[in-house]
Amino acid sequence: MSRFHTWLMCVVLCIGTTHCAAQSASWIPSSLDNAGRASYESVARQIPNPCPEVSDDPTLGAFLQNGHACHDASILAADLAFYIQQGLERDDALVLTQNAALSLKKPMTFETNGRPRLGEENAPVEIVIFSDFQCPYCAQAAQTMHAIHEARPGAVSIIFKQLPLVSIHPFAAAAALVAVYAQSIGKFWQTHDRLFDAQKQIGSTFLKETLEELGADVDTLFDPVKGQPYAVVVIEDMAEAKEADVAGTPSVFVNGIAIQSGARLDRLLARVDAELSAPASKTDKKRALLSPFPSTQESYRQLDNAGRADLFMLTKSILCPCPESAHSFFDCATDDSPACPQIPDILSQLITRLLAHTPQPDLVEWLQNEVTTARSTP
Repeated sequence: MSRFHTWLMCVVLCIGTTHCAAQSASWIPSSLDNAGRASYESVARQIPNPCPEVSDDPTLGAFLQNGHACHDASILAADLAFYIQQGLERDDALVLTQNAALSLKKPMTFETNGRPRLGEENAPVEIVIFSDFQCPYCAQAAQTMHAIHEARPGAVSIIFKQLPLVSIHPFAAAAALVAVYAQSIGKFWQTHDRLFDAQKQIGSTFLKETLEELGADVDTLFDPVKGQPYAVVVIEDMAEAKEADVAGTPSVFVNGIAIQSGARLDRLLARVDAELSAPASKTDKKRALLSPFPSTQESYRQLDNAGRADLFMLTKSILCPCPESAHSFFDCATDDSPACPQIPDILSQLITRLLAHTPQPDLVEWLQNEVTTARSTP
């Protein structure tokens, strides 16, 4: 073999190797430095392929390297890049990306009708935040929500959900009721900002003054019966939070997916931009949990707020149908206890009667008879 042929083979091999090396690294974000790229590749090759229906690649890294694309892979790739760019250690980035992968497998659909919304309803990215007006971190998150709305106009829609942590914030539930009333008269976001801006002042006097400025009847709003239509909204939001495994506030979901550190603007921007650039999700999101009673999702949706208020009042004022139970019907029903097989049927019949506008005295008499019969049945 001549020197020319030897040289030519070497050139071809070098070009081929360089091309392959460049090709193999093209799936790693170019914005990362050498150390970041190494960490990114290492972590990506430890994350299972999130879209096995697209390819049989074993890992996220192999999936991306082979040029495949899907919604969840795009989100995980963007999350991982964010964590590396933030200077996280490789192991920490791995744990957070693994958590993100788990969240992607549990998408939620939340009730948004009648809830406070900032932005257009048809925006491609929907952000749901569960918040507490006495939570200091929620006050910071409120600023983030306004900032993301301004930073991505037309791209995001923000839904506010009530989650008062009454065990540690004594006026959180009352503040939530004030906000729900404000929503009913079209003044939610002004009231939202007022409550968070003056968070340290929240108490009986401040909330009363706020209600008076809104033109509300304070006694009516906090009356156990007359205030039920507003309390129902808070209870429904809390039920959704429980179903979504929300443990604290603020908790943020982007297009139904829980996001860690979602109250931070840079973190939220990164996820919003990832959603805007990702392929459409093919995941079937679970139906929203609107009813706090697990067995009555469909029929509960047909009730108006007055009907829901009557349902809560009736079930809270009568004993559980389970023999020997000292709890209220409401407490037993929200647990959907298998020890009370009568609950689903009684609830279903009760809602049917509410939808038929049965007079309340007749409802009370019927429900008492049903519960008495159930409690006396061995």
